[in-house]
Amino acid sequence: MARYWCPSCHQFYGEAGYCPFDGARLSIPPEAISHQPRAISAHDGEEAVKALLRTDAGAIYERLVGQTLDGRYLIERKIGEGGMGVVYAARHLVIERPLAVKVLKREVARDQSTIKRFVQEAKAASRIGHPHIVDVTDFGTTPDGLTYSVMEYVDGTTLSSAIKLSAPLPLERILPIAAQIAQALDAAHQKGIVHRDLKPENIFLINRDGRRDFVKIVDFGIAKVSPIDQNAPVEGPRLTRAGAVFGTPEYMAPEQAAGRGDTDARVDVYALGTIMYEMLTGRVPHKSESMVRTLAMQMLDPIEPPSKVRPDLHIAPEVEAVVMRALAKKREQRYQTMGELYDAIKSVSGTIELSQPVSSAVTAQKQAVQLQPLPPGAASGPDAQT
Repeated sequence: MARYWCPSCHQFYGEAGYCPFDGARLSIPPEAISHQPRAISAHDGEEAVKALLRTDAGAIYERLVGQTLDGRYLIERKIGEGGMGVVYAARHLVIERPLAVKVLKREVARDQSTIKRFVQEAKAASRIGHPHIVDVTDFGTTPDGLTYSVMEYVDGTTLSSAIKLSAPLPLERILPIAAQIAQALDAAHQKGIVHRDLKPENIFLINRDGRRDFVKIVDFGIAKVSPIDQNAPVEGPRLTRAGAVFGTPEYMAPEQAAGRGDTDARVDVYALGTIMYEMLTGRVPHKSESMVRTLAMQMLDPIEPPSKVRPDLHIAPEVEAVVMRALAKKREQRYQTMGELYDAIKSVSGTIELSQPVSSAVTAQKQAVQLQPLPPGAASGPDAQT
């Protein structure tokens, strides 16, 4: 098969036409043809073919840097990559606002369910409109078939990095971080959106207006969109089927690990309980080398209280009680809404004095945790279900 060359960016393509990145007309290259990648032949093994395809695909995403996407977004640099897409720092050409652009990988874009999930992520995040959830501002597909979403640019670190660097975290950080997460997801749940993949990697901590650890939640790619009643079943078409397991095993509620089709907002309550446990102790309640074993542990194994895992920290019993209730194996025994969990965190912060790192003993200069109230109109407790 002939290979065509762009005289502007010097990249190779399998079909004639125009370069999708700079619009130059493709042609048969002169001497430069010797620099093209090796063609795939019948003598290549399966792994060699896959490697060549990966190399070509990877080059596409590297070439986006410095290009203008869809006539509006200047791609400045690559800042991350996941299984579904590549994320870039970008800038809107007209208003000069810094943004993040997530481009769906071509190899997964062939799957219509993946496209629908990508669209759902953009719609879900933009529908919530909460200061602690990254706002999605645009979505589209370029003429050459690249599907993308545009969101606010977050300049910070992940909670995962903070835990790896500093765990166990002090209560002065744990409780405000947990409260902000609960606020944000309470707002999401009231609009019928359950995250289902809440974990430290999806939580960014930024500095805003002099405030440390301002939370931004990202990645609603496997969110469940349901009626406003938080614990109501979903109506209409599903992007996941009963028995399918989506999420991260270490943060999955038992019913989610079992692949039940009737999961609701309480899986996020369990995930936040897991995150609080991890911030307190430096480890998650359940973890195994095997994903299947981790899922089984979530469903069957009791959780050891944080005070037993780290007796040296003298963890405040009031804090432990909140975490363990959020981690109840039976969802009926957990906090029934994120609003309830927020209220519990706020109550705990007002009844104990805090010291470094998570001890209830008086060993350091104490300070009160300042928690932000729920935004106007955001319900908490049982009333949040309706």
